[in-house]
Amino acid sequence: MLWYMKSSYSKKTFILIPSIFVLGLFLLWLGTGMYLETTAPIETTAPIETTAPIEPIQTTKNLMPTSITVEEILDYTFSSHTVEMHDLSDTFRVYFTEEDAERYEQFGANVDWEDGGKLVFDDKFGDEYQYLTPYPNTVVIFPLFTAAAYNEPGFYTFFRGECDETCITDVSFEYPSIDTSSSFMATQLLYDLGYEIITDIDVDLNPDILKKYDTIILLHNEYVTKKMFDAISTHPNIIYLFPNALYAEITVDYDKNTMTLIRGHNYPEFEIRNGFDYSIEEQFHEYEYDYECLNWEFIQFENGYALNCYPDNVIPAELYILRAIKDISSNFHNGL
Repeated sequence: MLWYMKSSYSKKTFILIPSIFVLGLFLLWLGTGMYLETTAPIETTAPIETTAPIEPIQTTKNLMPTSITVEEILDYTFSSHTVEMHDLSDTFRVYFTEEDAERYEQFGANVDWEDGGKLVFDDKFGDEYQYLTPYPNTVVIFPLFTAAAYNEPGFYTFFRGECDETCITDVSFEYPSIDTSSSFMATQLLYDLGYEIITDIDVDLNPDILKKYDTIILLHNEYVTKKMFDAISTHPNIIYLFPNALYAEITVDYDKNTMTLIRGHNYPEFEIRNGFDYSIEEQFHEYEYDYECLNWEFIQFENGYALNCYPDNVIPAELYILRAIKDISSNFHNGL
């Protein structure tokens, strides 16, 4: 039921992409043998060459108040990333904060990075970049509520048993942290490729906004409202770029810019997993723990496709994942 790396779908095509962590932390071999068995195969053009990834180090920088755009979120997150690190990638221009740049110069790879790296495609006029740009009428939903849920103290303080229900009640989403839990690396790359990106808040306040798009792409939108769930899950063309999306129900108080966990993630009873009893998410839930994506593939379900791994750590090296969502979007648009 799955798929591809080159342009032939009559047979499995195997590509082994050595992904060398340029900062010397580890050596990662990313091998993918994938194919898609559907009634209408996905057509692609010539494959691209990917380079060694820049490690997507997590950042815990807090954001500005809510009701802002993803552009503003990224601008704020990278406001201090002013030092360009040369010769780290053939595909990306890489920026560190001054502090992390000094750590790199002094210690090389043997250091804990504080602020993560900013990646920008180096050649936006070349074939490689154009190969990945979005198919028209596609939108990405940035998981603002999920980013806030991972703040400390917050939802996960409660899940670890270190806090009572006050940590899942009226939790502020004005200053969420942006890191791997909120699709930090994927958001960067999709934005730089020109994807239209809206936030959870946009969908919650106006669920009908999704009706104007042929394709919607979910990131790690783990915590959503009932209105969001209904609007997203019933859309005819969904791409789950991350597992674990639409997992738990929250309510939102926009007067206080807070959210409260209602159901899901073993709450209010331990046996409750998906807060919406959403069988599609349950089918793909365990893929959340595959961070290497060595055998990534998009699995088709009744109204979309879901990736079978959590790609944020590898997506700079596995650029075929981005090409895949473009091809799926094209097929959606053409009714395939």
